[in-house]
Amino acid sequence: MDREQPTEMIQMPAVSEFEVVLRGYDRAQVRETVERLDADVRIALTDRDAAVARASNLASQLSAVHAEMESLRRKLASTAAPTYETMGERIAHMLRLAEEEAAEIRRTAHTDTATLREEAQAMREQSDAQRQRIAAEAERIRTTAEQKAVSVLADAERKATALVSDAEAQREQLTRQTAERNKRVETDFEISLRARRSEAARAEAERLRASAEEANKRVAEATAEATRRTTEAQTHSAELIAQADHELRRIEGIRQQTLRQLTAIRSLLGSLPAVTEQGAAEPAVEQGAAEPATEAAKPQGTEPATDQEATEQATEPAGSGVKAPDHGQTRPVRTRSRQGS
Repeated sequence: MDREQPTEMIQMPAVSEFEVVLRGYDRAQVRETVERLDADVRIALTDRDAAVARASNLASQLSAVHAEMESLRRKLASTAAPTYETMGERIAHMLRLAEEEAAEIRRTAHTDTATLREEAQAMREQSDAQRQRIAAEAERIRTTAEQKAVSVLADAERKATALVSDAEAQREQLTRQTAERNKRVETDFEISLRARRSEAARAEAERLRASAEEANKRVAEATAEATRRTTEAQTHSAELIAQADHELRRIEGIRQQTLRQLTAIRSLLGSLPAVTEQGAAEPAVEQGAAEPATEAAKPQGTEPATDQEATEQATEPAGSGVKAPDHGQTRPVRTRSRQGS
């Protein structure tokens, strides 16, 4: 029986050095290496599964051979076992060859099965070891990358701090140099001023005085304009306040007048007799006595109302609200005592 050759173990590729960038290893290069290692692990696992499948197949074949041999053995046991002396020389030779071949097949099957099992176990152990090595290598790469990133970051921070310190020192030096240069310029300017002729100095002083006077004049004009505008604003505000007070007093007077008229109307309505059939039959003497009281209760400036208006006002409940006229104007309520027929 031909025996399949075991799949060669995939050797783990040597991890090349990663290129160092600003904050550690190149991420793309690290990712490609990890992906390649994962692919190698998957291939090793596939080879291991294939070897296990082949071992299972050989074991199945061996079981089939055992079953067939057991069947033949039972058939031989059920018949009388002839001796080689009773058989012909050729038949005896064929049976011996068959037994030898069966024994060889059994030995080969056992050997192949054991070999495949050992190879599968070795491949499994090797793949596990390779996977562990790959995981350890990936962890080492990650740890190294993190350490390198921390180192690069610390180095960058140190360099940044050094650059800031150098910049501060240069700034201070430039500040001192600028102050010294300004001081020298001021000194030279003072010396040149003192060296000028007195006429030029007086002319400059006169020009400065004229400029100061012009500035003072403009300031005075601006102050006067601001004072004028402030006064106008205050005057306008006072006028607005006075108008508002006058309007408020006018509205309050209208309101008081309206309240007085409403009070008079309520008093008048309260003194009116009920409009019933009995009231229509009262004597004319009582009507004459009610008319003076009605005239006395009317407010000044009111006009007589129609019979319908008086009836509507009399039927309203006492104390009900009366709608105020629009625009602050009051509408006089005309009342008239109902004369009996």
